[in-house]
Amino acid sequence: MNHAFSRPLTLAALALLCGIGGLYFYDSHRKQAAGQAALASGEADPVPVEVASVRSEVLPTTVKAIGTVVADHQVLVAAEVAGRITKVHFTSGQIISAGTPLVQLNDGPLRSELERRQVALRLAQTHLERAKRLRGQTLSNAEYEQHVAAYDEARALVAQSQEDISQRLVRAPFAGELGLRRINLGQYVEAGTPIATLTDNRVLHIDFTVPERNRAALKTGLQVRVKGDGDSAWIIAGQITAIDPQVDKENHAIRVRATLRKDAQDALWPGKFAHVVLELTPGLAVTTIPTVALESSLSGQRIYALRESQGALRAQLVSVRTGAQSDGRTEVLGNTLNEGDLVVIAGQINLQDGVLVAPRQTEALAPGSETVGSYTGKKE
Repeated sequence: MNHAFSRPLTLAALALLCGIGGLYFYDSHRKQAAGQAALASGEADPVPVEVASVRSEVLPTTVKAIGTVVADHQVLVAAEVAGRITKVHFTSGQIISAGTPLVQLNDGPLRSELERRQVALRLAQTHLERAKRLRGQTLSNAEYEQHVAAYDEARALVAQSQEDISQRLVRAPFAGELGLRRINLGQYVEAGTPIATLTDNRVLHIDFTVPERNRAALKTGLQVRVKGDGDSAWIIAGQITAIDPQVDKENHAIRVRATLRKDAQDALWPGKFAHVVLELTPGLAVTTIPTVALESSLSGQRIYALRESQGALRAQLVSVRTGAQSDGRTEVLGNTLNEGDLVVIAGQINLQDGVLVAPRQTEALAPGSETVGSYTGKKE
């Protein structure tokens, strides 16, 4: 009974294997025939690609950067000498004028030394006046010169003491707004200990860097647009007022400073990072291609350009040098391409140098050019 049931299954399995073998044989034979036909004709089927035209146009150069807002005057106020704080004359966030006293350091011993030197100065002055009367009578010129030197020395010591005392009173170097107080009454501070920040934010600047290749187009007076992180609208903030004459050798960039207009100061403040957009002055018309047409290789940038050969369109691999970029277009340097040429922008992965292509254009050609079907580009 079991043998009678298994025999039809065996026959069915054999029939299925024979069917699969037949299909495999038919497919292999078809591919072999197609390959022989391709070898006989000497060409494979054209590769479908998308192309776009080469243009000659004025390409605006836009430089985008991250800059730092700085005030026209900003400083971290610190004591010039060490000492104990005996008075604090300011509060955090106070608006002050230039020369306002901020911190008084202990100057008691220095004032005592000043009084002693002032007494010595008055004595030296008295001796000098008496020497003037006796000069040429009972006093020689050499003795008179000694009295002059003693007086000059005493006067210099008094001036030194006065300068030492003035250093114990820290004053504001310019008008502005103070930051948070960083010291306390009675604290002993070393020379250079921060006391508070002082910022004059009536005039603000933004410092940023520009690639050195754009140096020739940089000039003072160019407008910049600035916005802070998270700001939705661009602020027409000001113009370039200073350009560093040296190129940074580390990153090959140029430091640039733009002065912001007063109407931008409510949104920006010193120390804030901001986005900067700089529109450089347009130059002459240049040859451009879509940026997506470019491929990177170890030898540099390259593209596939369409060339007519033996009555058919072929893809030619062309090495190019590139320049500025703007709005999806890239400048091509040199004479490798001409206006109206077609370059491949999609399908490059299936291409090799010299293969047949079936192009489909995705944008209009330059004025006066013909369609792809009647391509009149370079011939080989």
